[in-house]
Amino acid sequence: FGEGGTFLTFPALVYAGLPVLAANATNAEAVFYGYLGGAGSSPERGTREVRTEKRSMRVLVLGAGVIGMTILQMARALGIEEIIVTDVINERLTAAKELGATHVLNSREQEVEKEVLALTQGEGVPLIADAACVPALLPQMLRLASPAGRIGLLGFSVQPSELVQLEVIKKELTLVGSRLSNRKFPEVLKLMESGRLDPLALVSHRLPLSDMPNAIDMLDHRPEEARKVLISIGA
Repeated sequence: FGEGGTFLTFPALVYAGLPVLAANATNAEAVFYGYLGGAGSSPERGTREVRTEKRSMRVLVLGAGVIGMTILQMARALGIEEIIVTDVINERLTAAKELGATHVLNSREQEVEKEVLALTQGEGVPLIADAACVPALLPQMLRLASPAGRIGLLGFSVQPSELVQLEVIKKELTLVGSRLSNRKFPEVLKLMESGRLDPLALVSHRLPLSDMPNAIDMLDHRPEEARKVLISIGA
């Protein structure tokens, strides 16, 4: 369960055409296919054209919520060696570290630009995934991107972002929107079967339907306590 998400069950996914492969997914795992396929396509699309270069084995993930954690897992599965994650909640950063982030930065307590440029020897990052979805962060992402870098945007905000053309043109940057699964379900299933993706690691709580008001309140007002909350209907 999550704000902006959906209530899906394994039979519904099968009815919609999801192939029943050898992953032997449980109901709990099945609800993550949309996240893993959609959010997971961001690092894959970003690395498709630059992964042959050594410098491409680095990604910056802004935001350590469920989407950011999903991108983190997919980046590891794709073999990206250096993963930098930022957030404003220390508990989320701790979880990101446990899931394989090589560097974590609290953007309220640290100067993200200074720290990232120090980590990259001033070069910047070839792939940036915006899982914070804050329009005001776009100028910072443009400054942190390396030459020929790619920025994956996942936000749905209607608020305008300031776009400095000079940053885009002089570095020849590419901005990519990522929303749908892009036919990645079979790949996601294989990665889950191999153990390279563990969606249940994103689950912080499992609650009965009767406790849904508490789940909503926790997600809205106590985000440091929760990642993905699963609601069991009829349990």
